[in-house]
Amino acid sequence: MLKITFIGAGSLIFGRNVLTDILT
Repeated sequence: MLKITFIGAGSLIFGRNVLTDILT
């Protein structure tokens, strides 16, 4: 369960970084 949450948070952060890279 902790692993799934950790992966989910990591994917969210990674997704946000990708979005900011595309916007900028």
